[in-house]
Amino acid sequence: MEIVGIVAEFDPFHRGHACLLRQVRDAFPGCAIAVAMSGSFTQRGSPAAVSKQDRAEMAMTCGANLVLLLPVTFACASAERFARGGVALLRRVGVTVLAFGSECGDLTRLQRAADALETEDYRRQLREELAGGRSFAAARERAVAKLIGEDAQVLRQPNDLLAVEYLRALRGTGIRPFPVRRQGAAHDSGALEGEVVSASALRGLLYQGQFRAAAEKMPAAAGELLLRCAGEGRLPADLNRCDRAVLAALRRATPEDFARLPDVSEGLEHRLYRAAREAVSPEDFCRRAKTKRYAYARLRRILLYCWLGVTREDCPAEPAFVQALALDEGGRPLLRRLRGQDGPPLIVRPAEGKRLTGLAGEQFRLENRADDLWGLCLPEPLRGGWSCLEGLRRAER
Repeated sequence: MEIVGIVAEFDPFHRGHACLLRQVRDAFPGCAIAVAMSGSFTQRGSPAAVSKQDRAEMAMTCGANLVLLLPVTFACASAERFARGGVALLRRVGVTVLAFGSECGDLTRLQRAADALETEDYRRQLREELAGGRSFAAARERAVAKLIGEDAQVLRQPNDLLAVEYLRALRGTGIRPFPVRRQGAAHDSGALEGEVVSASALRGLLYQGQFRAAAEKMPAAAGELLLRCAGEGRLPADLNRCDRAVLAALRRATPEDFARLPDVSEGLEHRLYRAAREAVSPEDFCRRAKTKRYAYARLRRILLYCWLGVTREDCPAEPAFVQALALDEGGRPLLRRLRGQDGPPLIVRPAEGKRLTGLAGEQFRLENRADDLWGLCLPEPLRGGWSCLEGLRRAER
């Protein structure tokens, strides 16, 4: 039996995600689908608008068999680290195929770009392009274009770029890639027309309080869950509700503190320190720290690292524990594979995490702290954080 893995945020789960799961089922009849999903914070450098438990349940209603937590040190990270963390988790449950969305859907072009990024010629060209004052994204594409020509254009689109990083992460694992061409609106499009709208557009509706309009643009079962969340006051989480708390963390930080954060190098800590002294909001901080070299998403992640208390020492090469958020009967055999294996400990019930020691225990406590702070981003702050309230979701289908 094929075990197909997907790495995702599902914030929120939309029709494009449902289409991906359907295409996986069509291509691999009888397969089990395991998802490595971001927790309370996301790659774009912001809180997930919908809780991890509710997003896991949405995925289960639309065809997933098992949802695993992608810890915050991988979920709120660069595309490379996001992909490597997700693949490492899915490899633990025996995934044989990795499915992912892509704007181009052309495995040959994506693989050429992935292979180019592994070469010394690329690294040399990148240094030269960066020395010319270009942004990292522009320098990377130009460096790859010198090696493979116009196929380097796949690095321009967010899903294609992430697909390239998945292919790099799959090297040596034996897991086969299964690209699926993205359907509907573009990744960051705010358009609400058409059958498939982006997660960005749906989050926009959530932030405006238009919950029913968002639900109507989602798969029916996921939309019903969204409306239940809205009725219970559980969305959306919005960092704007914690502006002063975030600014307080930034203003407490010294240049040495900033230097210890992930993604901070080349003297950026001094620019961050100056921005923190002058900024009157998190967005103002990012604007003041922005240069051609550093993208807004990277600066937003750095801001979150400071608030969450994440340092480079908190970022292992692979997740230090495996936590199941939701499963059904099709997912149970995947978890059984982890029992008795060497490697990261498995957590099925949140209480099990309290017994973890060493790096796994430190990572689990960091995850709980992230959940606690995420709970402050809701319309009504949660008491004791979200992770204390909800455990594993089981789907009976």
